[in-house]
Amino acid sequence: MREILFRGKRIDTGGWINGFYAELTDGTGQGVEHWIFTGEGGYGIPTDILFYRQYLINPETVGQYTGFKDLNESRIFEGDIIEDESRMAALVVFEEGSFFADYDGYEPQYLGDWGEIIGNVFDNPELLEA
Repeated sequence: MREILFRGKRIDTGGWINGFYAELTDGTGQGVEHWIFTGEGGYGIPTDILFYRQYLINPETVGQYTGFKDLNESRIFEGDIIEDESRMAALVVFEEGSFFADYDGYEPQYLGDWGEIIGNVFDNPELLEA
């Protein structure tokens, strides 16, 4: 079974958190807040969301787990920057129902078994400038 998992940067600490992603109406009913829920019950739609830890996140940083891992067994998420065996960096993107490695100036490649994650577009955008 495919693992459905998201990550985002916490508003309070700026640290990364993985779990179940939800957009919920704020306390005023006027806006939307973006949350990641984690818990012992696993990932996915919780049966009782009150027992899950919840973290308010920056919606610009939300990325889905691709289902692939790098050579170090780290999960590859949308927004990660990966480096292949030829030392070329690519941004992991989701387009037209699939995950791709998007090389600047080249045709995007289907994401599969890759080298390693060298950063992400939010913390290390300079890695894509090279």
